[in-house]
Amino acid sequence: MALGVLILIAALVGIVVYHFFFSMSNLPEGTFIKESASPSNEYVIKLYLVDGGATFSTAIRGELVTSTGEKRNIYWEYRVDTASIEWKDDHTVVINGHSLNLLNNDVYDWRRQ
Repeated sequence: MALGVLILIAALVGIVVYHFFFSMSNLPEGTFIKESASPSNEYVIKLYLVDGGATFSTAIRGELVTSTGEKRNIYWEYRVDTASIEWKDDHTVVINGHSLNLLNNDVYDWRRQ
């Protein structure tokens, strides 16, 4: 019984830590800086500058918007304040030198590098 309770508590702590420290869905919004549409206009990448204030450095958050209106974060880079977007083809985008294949659901998250 006690082992089961400990496992349950450890699982809950793990879920909370993941959600608040590693999930791409919980990133700060930031200030819009630029956007770029794919050659076919199927996707739009929107980039935001996140100001860390006095305790953290700036970061760039990239949001993918599909032609159906679906939005999700695909890019999170820390200690940068500028960004470039280059489309290689309709499904491959390079943000600050990091290539992402949108068909493969690629993401770049500096915390996982």
